[in-house]
Parts: sequence; structure tokens; C-alpha cells
Amino acid sequence: MKSKPLASTPWLDLEMSRWRDPETQRRGISQRQLGMYEGLSQAQLSEVLTEGHKPKADMLDSLAKVFQVHPLILYYVAYELHTIDVDALDRLTRFGRAIYPLPEQVVLRFLDDLTPQAEAVLVAANYQKQPCTEV
Repeated sequence: MKSKPLASTPWLDLEMSRWRDPETQRRGISQRQLGMYEGLSQAQLSEVLTEGHKPKADMLDSLAKVFQVHPLILYYVAYELHTIDVDALDRLTRFGRAIYPLPEQVVLRFLDDLTPQAEAVLVAANYQKQPCTEV
């Protein structure tokens, strides 16, 4: 599986610029402030933000807490997403924020409901890729 660093998408930059301080409501968070919120080291953040290193699971979990986005979405953005479309990132973030506060059992039930739809899309995609063998 080919991995993509979180820094190769604008997600983290966007979220850092959109973040609001809960106390002052000021927009934006610096790399130093972000590190202080969840105990991330300057070196860890710098590696992801400037050097393009892949964030580890503990960092994704910390970022999820700061930005209140489900870690599953951050994993997808960091390792699976192959577009830098801001609209797609916004939609994923909105979804991640919607499921972030939900209890685990509710999220699992929701995923159970989505699974048949995803499987149907996969079957349709695979069907279209196969060459026609009958005339």
C-alpha cells in the first residue's frame, strides 16, 4: 500500500488556519500551540508539516482530539486520499466531526448501515471492469 503524508494535502494547514481558540475565539493555531495542546513535540510536528513524514497513529489521534474529527477520517486523509480537492477535504472533515462525539456503538451501527451500499458500489465497479464474454 502506497502511503501519503498528511502534509501532502492541505488538510492540516486548513484546519490550523480555521481552528478557533475555545477561550478567546481567535482564529488559527501555530505549530507550537498545536504541540502544547496534545503534547506533540515540535520535532514531530515539524517532520509532518515541513518534511512530509507520515504521521503515526498516536499523532493522528492527538490531531483528532484537537480538531474534533474522528481519527478514522484523519487516517484516510493521511494515507488513502489521493486528491487535494478542498471540497472533498471539507466533506470528509464535516463527516468526521459529525461522528467524532458519537459513542462507539453508534458509529459501528452507522458503518454497518453503510457497508451494503459500499459493497454494491464495489460490485458495480468490478462488473464494469470485466470484459464482456457473451455476445
